[in-house]
Amino acid sequence: MGTSSEEIEKCVKHLESGQHIHRSLNRLLRLDASLSQFTSYGVKHLAIRYSKNSEYKTVSNDLLSKIQKLEDDSVFRKPYNTSHPSHQNRRRNASTSLSSSKSHSKLPKICTPEDDLPSLEPSSKSSSESCVVTQKNVIEVTKLKNLEESDYDRVRPTLVTLSAKQLKSFMDQNPRIELIGDGLFRRHCQMDCPEEVPKKLITETWRTLHDVFINWKLYQEAKVWEKKINEGLENYVKMKTDTQ
Repeated sequence: MGTSSEEIEKCVKHLESGQHIHRSLNRLLRLDASLSQFTSYGVKHLAIRYSKNSEYKTVSNDLLSKIQKLEDDSVFRKPYNTSHPSHQNRRRNASTSLSSSKSHSKLPKICTPEDDLPSLEPSSKSSSESCVVTQKNVIEVTKLKNLEESDYDRVRPTLVTLSAKQLKSFMDQNPRIELIGDGLFRRHCQMDCPEEVPKKLITETWRTLHDVFINWKLYQEAKVWEKKINEGLENYVKMKTDTQ
């Protein structure tokens, strides 16, 4: 049977007042008290105080050893998940958070609607293109005129899913692609790899995109020279006609 709190309280009062010290320490040592009873009355603190006195050192140390044993036993016997009420709340919140994160991961991704156009299929199934990911209902490049900066997010999925071979095929299928190449492909190079040209040329697709940009510039220059040549020919023909 457990020890009554009144008996422990009586011994503690004697120790605090300095009366019947030896008898009170011995009595506490022999009592079948629990750790919570010793803790609530501060028995350990009193035992430490009297252990500094040579007259009561032995019995005080014995009492401290008893309390230490009770503390050790409580550590091994006490269930971990009942250490504190807030611990249950933390576990409950953690499980709720985990379940909510799992449910969130199962939610379908919300995408903006895309033009209902067929995607490009690779002309051959070589090993070099086996890792290319094709995307259904991608946007046809010929529909992307007068692009604005905000349109890039809508256009980008089309570009990044095309291999260099597919892109070249796409260009061949769309002869007027050079008319929008300056806006579309330059923006792709600037936003996907904005720093330097060597970094833009890391992948074959980016090299092709960069070539399209260069070809567009050459195309513009060629058109200028073509216009000058045509004007020169017209002037030459007119001048020759006038002289005849």
